[in-house]
Amino acid sequence: MTYTKQLSAAGAVLIMLVGAVLISGMAGCGEADRASGPELGAAAKTFDSDVPPMNPEQKACPICGNAIKENVYVDVDDEGTTKRIYFDSDQCKQLFQQNMETELMKFKSKMQAQSS
Repeated sequence: MTYTKQLSAAGAVLIMLVGAVLISGMAGCGEADRASGPELGAAAKTFDSDVPPMNPEQKACPICGNAIKENVYVDVDDEGTTKRIYFDSDQCKQLFQQNMETELMKFKSKMQAQSS
């Protein structure tokens, strides 16, 4: 096997390994883990917090749709007021924070669509 072919084969293996690591890092997020049935659990308005929720009716993680947890959240500025957005896992919270501006716009769009 030539040196170039060996490098190509090694590159392909490396790409597959990186992909596997990325996929396994997303464990806990996604369609397969969505809460079963129509009832997701408690709404954000029922959580004990000094910071008001961005959407008091929020029950689903804005990243993957799983039931939210009271202890996994991000505080954001909403027109000069701090509001809280809840998530199901630290992985989803991190994904939101990595692209906060875009994800916040998506979250607000969903809120507006649900209220109409």
